[in-house]
Amino acid sequence: MGFSLFKRLKLTSYFLFSPSKFIDIATVDSIQKSFERNRQLRERYPDRNLPEERKLEYRKAMGESTITLRGSIFHACLCVLAALTIAVITALITKRYLGIPIDSNTLLIIRLIGLFSIVWAIFSKVGWEIQTIKGESLPEIINQFWFRLLYTIGAFFLFLAFSMHSLCDK
Repeated sequence: MGFSLFKRLKLTSYFLFSPSKFIDIATVDSIQKSFERNRQLRERYPDRNLPEERKLEYRKAMGESTITLRGSIFHACLCVLAALTIAVITALITKRYLGIPIDSNTLLIIRLIGLFSIVWAIFSKVGWEIQTIKGESLPEIINQFWFRLLYTIGAFFLFLAFSMHSLCDK
């Protein structure tokens, strides 16, 4: 069962701006889903009321997941901003200080490199096939690093092409 767009936006706003409230909601949701999927849990707690220590375990897990995801989102934002900043600086140096001509073929090649890197990142990303506990195995760490590296390179080249295109007319 999916959530409506409004519900997803509301949950996302809690996630971003009120993580404690989001963790509370996620904990209740996780417990509810555990009861739906786990027959032994339903048999052990027919009233669906877990002891407080079990609820705290769920809350801790949701808190850790929330903190990890928020950190990942923040880190990704910094990487994108860094790629954009470096691309603009590279475009300015290329145009103004090095005097390298920027024609449509150069822009096309830069765009294709960026697109290639992003598509490669997407298609090479491995998910559940290699997942272990908490994503801490070396293959998982390299998988995530490789994805972010290629995606950042792709974003850099697309930002570079955009920046150079903007400078061509000036």
